[in-house]
Amino acid sequence: MGSIAGVVKTILVPGSIPFLAFGLVIGVALLYGTQSMQRWARRWLTFLLAFYGFLGTSLGADMLAAPLIRQYSALNSRDEALGADTVVVLSVSSEVYRANGQAVAEMGKATAFNALEAARVYRLLGNPRVVASGGAEAPDEPGPTPSEILRDGLTRLGVPVSQIDIETRSRTTREQALFVADLLNARGIRRFVLVTEPNHMPRAVAAFRGLGLDPIPSTPAFDVPTPGGWGWRLLPTVDGLQRSDWASYEHLARVYYRVRGWSH
Repeated sequence: MGSIAGVVKTILVPGSIPFLAFGLVIGVALLYGTQSMQRWARRWLTFLLAFYGFLGTSLGADMLAAPLIRQYSALNSRDEALGADTVVVLSVSSEVYRANGQAVAEMGKATAFNALEAARVYRLLGNPRVVASGGAEAPDEPGPTPSEILRDGLTRLGVPVSQIDIETRSRTTREQALFVADLLNARGIRRFVLVTEPNHMPRAVAAFRGLGLDPIPSTPAFDVPTPGGWGWRLLPTVDGLQRSDWASYEHLARVYYRVRGWSH
């Protein structure tokens, strides 16, 4: 996504730890300035505390994600696929642990839910082709690519390996759209079912549509267990902050894709 996007992804995403650290540096620096600057420092640090406290709550995370996740839902019938006979499922999170030239890999939580949904859609549509997309950030390192990890998860869920194709080069959503589009265009496929997690789906759909394809979205049931009662929903947690971080990034990334002309 380029150097600008890299800076945004690393530092300027509200809800992220780098953004918090950056904000604290600004606030502390102002404390060593003039009296006017010190007043602004107190206001800024107070705002930062309240802002991150709210983003860390289940309520705050839900409010930030709501504009993203309410746009799409899961397919409930074969007719809703509008004749699509290919399922594209995106890897959005995976972990590869390396030591002594060996590697152990596993799907991240979001990708695991994508795999569960893709397997459900596979059974719903009755033996379609499945494309698992996702390349490694460090392709020269030992270990499987995210798409290979995803493929293995799909086979454990009952999707025959003979029905799964993998796209192993992409490192971003933009590249996933480009490389999967190459594969689909070579087969004369324009319409397909697209599976990815709810926050990611609006940007992924827009990226594929920007290349002239017709994705039919199907989002996984991404359940976030939260204890009942408003008191718990207003309690900051690490999970709440992580969800706010992800939703903030998706909002910013969608704007970036529009500016670059990558989405439709």
